[in-house]
Amino acid sequence: MTEVGPPESDPEALLQVRDLKKHFDNESGLLAGVQLDDEFPYVSRSTSDVRAVDGVSFDIKEGETLGLVGES
Repeated sequence: MTEVGPPESDPEALLQVRDLKKHFDNESGLLAGVQLDDEFPYVSRSTSDVRAVDGVSFDIKEGETLGLVGES
């Protein structure tokens, strides 16, 4: 994947967002308190963070609308 730098600053932008990141701890949620053991060898949980957004940059100008859609 090619790394792309943040866009140049736009003086007309009403809102500028640069390098937005939102990561969620995978230790919380539905199965957070469940202890898995040898009785369930095919069930496992990932301990890494979930990266909902990672390095997003954008500008919003007057009259523009932004919609963000993702998994829920």
